[in-house]
Amino acid sequence: MYDDKMNEKEQLNNQIRLCKIKLERANILTGSLADESLRWAADVEILKKTETLLPGDSIIAAGMVVYAGPFVANYR
Repeated sequence: MYDDKMNEKEQLNNQIRLCKIKLERANILTGSLADESLRWAADVEILKKTETLLPGDSIIAAGMVVYAGPFVANYR
């Protein structure tokens, strides 16, 4: 029974050590991504500004696909 409890204690100590390592890595990752939030915010602003141009861009893209697509001259 003593050996079982000692093995259980060792397993719990290993789990604690692994959790500490994962927590340290998570802190490093979140710290690294904090700088990215500024860039993402700028990208969102750019996308909001270009959102009004999306219908026109889609029409131009569709026209190019039809013109350069697999259709013969009669269908164009």
